[in-house]
This record gives sequence, structure tokens and C-alpha cells, in this order.
Amino acid sequence: MQQPINHRIVLGVDFGATKIQVGAITCSGKILAAKKFPTCRNSQKESVASLQNAISSFLKEWDGPPPDAIGIGLVGDIDWINGIWVYSMNAKISEPVPIVSILEKQFSLPVFIDNDVNCATIAENYFGIGRISKHFVLINVGTGIACGIVDNGRLVRGVSNSAGELGHNCVETNGDLCSCGYFGCLESIVGGAALIRSAVTMLPSYPESSLNTPYEEGNLHSNAIFEAARSGDQLAMAIARRATKALGIGVVNLANLLNPEYIVFAGSVMRNEWFLDQVRKFVYDNTMVMTLNYIEGITTSFTNVGDVGTYGAGCLCIGADGLPRKKALSV
Repeated sequence: MQQPINHRIVLGVDFGATKIQVGAITCSGKILAAKKFPTCRNSQKESVASLQNAISSFLKEWDGPPPDAIGIGLVGDIDWINGIWVYSMNAKISEPVPIVSILEKQFSLPVFIDNDVNCATIAENYFGIGRISKHFVLINVGTGIACGIVDNGRLVRGVSNSAGELGHNCVETNGDLCSCGYFGCLESIVGGAALIRSAVTMLPSYPESSLNTPYEEGNLHSNAIFEAARSGDQLAMAIARRATKALGIGVVNLANLLNPEYIVFAGSVMRNEWFLDQVRKFVYDNTMVMTLNYIEGITTSFTNVGDVGTYGAGCLCIGADGLPRKKALSV
């Protein structure tokens, strides 16, 4: 017997650099339950196994209606049409993985995949800023950095679904070596791991820094750095100034190039309101007037910043009729 529409659910799976979040989502966009699982990504095999284990573990504990489909947001280069996880530096995917066929065989459910930031952007388009604007960019700043571009209500993908690699734009001509092999990339300065790496490298020169305490306790993260900067810690302020300028340059270039109505931030690094304010001020101070005049807002995601990727992955499975999809999403 077919379940009523309001009882139909899908799974949204957000594969992140440090965690995998799996959520049971109604076709109207409500997360009924969600749980985080660790990401093991020392090798391609471990990354795939982490994904399989996270979904399997969630389903074993889930006591609601069975899902109709699984949507997954993955890091890296994703062939969303053919269901292939092509490549990912962060997940050590070095050879194409037919991940959709692997998971459909394991779970006997339709599986849909896309890039994780594309998923977050789709969620923002369906449930967030997209309800009031057809022209926006969503910039996700976490371990990695990328953006989703929505023009006239549609996601811009590029020729190979790789549009939006903002994190690998050069913002420092003499900058650090990035994992991609080039120098001065935005991600190598403002990504969550990069911020922590900067703090750890510089701590010996700042023995009085308040960041020594969270470092010794194993609790050093981007929010701790920005809170210390707000309190006047000299080390944290140096890191925050560099990060503000780097991200600000990236966003200003993006705004001048694309002429968006809204700039929306997501990701763990942007949960700190003080840092968001610093970046917002830089953008307002440095963007071309003709572009700035049409920017209605620079804000965080209208959906829950921690769940936007899970929502978006679930959206991959839901059609315009509010029912689970049987074909790949077409946006």
C-alpha cells in the first residue's frame, strides 16, 4: 500500500571532511531525525566505507517509515548524471567510483548524488533565500571552500558540474602552497583546517596567547580563533585579519563578476557572527558601486547552517510534485 505523501520520507546524506550527517526528511522539507557519523578518509576505500557505514547505521536505528530514496552530497568532482564519484582531494578519491550503483545494490533504493555545495545551494533555493530571490550565490566555508551560483532561479553547473570552485581562486600572489598544487588559494587561508594550521604554526611566537588553552585541550577550532580575536588576542587578530582580507577579496571578485542580489554564507567557519561582520564590512567597502547598489543582503543561510547540506541532499530525491523522484534531478 502506498504511503500518504505526508508520510513519505527520503534520506539526505551530507558527506563532510570530518563528519557524515544522515537525516530522514519529509517530502515537504522537514528533518524528522538526523545523526552524525565519523568520516574516515585516509584512502578511497575508507571514504566509500565511511559513507556506506553511516547510511547503514542510521537505517538500523531509524524506526520511522522506510525511505523512498537516498540523496547524497559528496565532496569533489561529481558526475551527477551517471552516478560517478569522479575525484576528490579531500576524500582521497583518485579513481572514479560508481557510487550510485554500489549503494543502490546495497540498500535496494534509488540513489541520487551531487556535489555537496550544489546540494546546499539547491536547499537554499528551495527552502531559503530562493523564496525571495532568483539571483544569489551561496558560499560554503568549512574545511574546504566553494560556492553555488543561482541565476534566474537555476543552478549554474558549468560544462562538467564544477562551477563555483571559489576556494581555489588565488587571493595572495605569494601565498602558501595549497593541496591543489598552486599557491595563495583562498581555501589554504580561510578553510577551517587552514585557520587551525596557521594558529598552531604561530603559537610558539605568542606564548601569552589565549589560544594556547584550547590548543592544549584539543579544542582549537575556527570559532575559538575568532572569539579570541574579538577579545583582542594578538595572534588571533593577525589570523582573523588575514582571513577577512582573503575571503573579502574572493567575495568582492565574485560579486563584481556575477552581480548577485544576495550573498549567502554557509559552513562551520561562518557560524561566528563577528567574523561574518568583518567580511561583510570588507565587501561593502570594496565592491563596485554599480554592483553594490543591487546587493540586497549579505547573510548566513536562511536554513539551519548545520543542516543545509543534509536538506540539499534530500532535495535531490524530491520532485516538483512533492513526491520522491525516479529520475536524476534536472536543475
